[in-house]
Amino acid sequence: MQATRHLMTRAGHCLRVRARLALTSHLTTTSLPAAQNMCIREVSMGQAVASQHLIRDSGNQDCLGKASVTMHSAAANSTSTMLQVCWAEGGMDLFPYVWLRDNCQCPSCFHPTTLSRKISMEDLNLDIIPTSIQMANGGEMVEIQWLDGHFSTYSANWLHERAFNKASQDRRDCFRRPPQSFWGSELLESLPRASFPELLEDNVALFTFLQQLEVTGLVVVSDTPCCSGQIHQLSKRVGYLMPTHYGETFTVQNKINANNLAYTSSSLDMHSDQPFLTHVPDIQLLHCITQYHGEGGENVLADSYHAGHILVSQHPDKFHILTTTLVDFYDVGLEDGKEYFALDRKPVISVNHEGNIQQVNFNTMVRDSFFMTSADKVAGWYDALSTFYRILKDPQNHIEYKMNEGDIIVFDNTRVLHGRKGYEMAHGDRHLEGGYWEWDQVRSRRRSLQITAH
Repeated sequence: MQATRHLMTRAGHCLRVRARLALTSHLTTTSLPAAQNMCIREVSMGQAVASQHLIRDSGNQDCLGKASVTMHSAAANSTSTMLQVCWAEGGMDLFPYVWLRDNCQCPSCFHPTTLSRKISMEDLNLDIIPTSIQMANGGEMVEIQWLDGHFSTYSANWLHERAFNKASQDRRDCFRRPPQSFWGSELLESLPRASFPELLEDNVALFTFLQQLEVTGLVVVSDTPCCSGQIHQLSKRVGYLMPTHYGETFTVQNKINANNLAYTSSSLDMHSDQPFLTHVPDIQLLHCITQYHGEGGENVLADSYHAGHILVSQHPDKFHILTTTLVDFYDVGLEDGKEYFALDRKPVISVNHEGNIQQVNFNTMVRDSFFMTSADKVAGWYDALSTFYRILKDPQNHIEYKMNEGDIIVFDNTRVLHGRKGYEMAHGDRHLEGGYWEWDQVRSRRRSLQITAH
């Protein structure tokens, strides 16, 4: 549901700017990479425009540009159907007329509270041209009269933030999804951490936590009460828990007639959770309520994207095999009296349209014996998987961390593989509560906090 849009007074605008500056100051003292801190500073120090049609829009784009730009000139480009804007600070950008008309911000074209475009494609003339272009307010605005009689105004800030150049688009991309920082065993020396009580009360702490989760894929939350229900409490600050056939939350503890190997004291190889689901849970939370105090029980964690980059650089042919060969994963059992049979097919390493890793589906425990490929390709696939596994198991590429009671490990389940060393039940029990989040909700909350946290 989209937030209601408000006209911002000058005083309200100043409060927001001060809040963003305070947020930026806090963030630059964290363990985020230098490049990421730079990106945050650029995103957080932007200035919104207190104008009827230029207040914060559905993308919160006003936070991405720099404060108060003005135009030196705005006129028709002599060689194309575009508006040419020369900035008072230097530089020039072109804005296609069809894009400007499509994005008119007047109440007839853009709904002020739903933040939605009202103009339809049927009404959009792809060959639209202006009859007049005039700057106003000392270069802070440009007014366009269109051939169809419509009148539009655009602010310099609004145009500058949406300019068709790499710097503007990089700022937007950083706001959409900050760049990731990959890691190996060195992460153990500086584990990203957060305080549970602070996350419940402090929006800046919550923003930092969510931002770090996107960047590193792993954060340890400390000082959590050692009782059930705390994952729900934290989730109320972020969004909603994602239910699966194991429920909204699940208990990781030694159980009689266990329906999951995690519900035993056996060791667990590194894996991603629930690859047998079409929508694999994006983020996993594991809250340690009771810890086993003998030998064993340590969590083993690896950045599979880091391992994947090593694989593609050293064995590109094997990387190709793991990204193109489809594998069946399954889960069959009974939970709370309900039978389930989950089944899905996907490659071990999924890549996006740019060839970058976007998900790793590695789980030997639930990889099916049905293998829908030709017999002559099986040995090569096992060889590729074995090579990937050796990279993951290299001591330089993973960490071991024994959770303290009151810890919550929060990690990207599509990226960070996790396992566990076995332990002897004769020396005590180990009780964890788990749950899942979705990236869409987490990123939505982070973006909102990026604008409003104070």
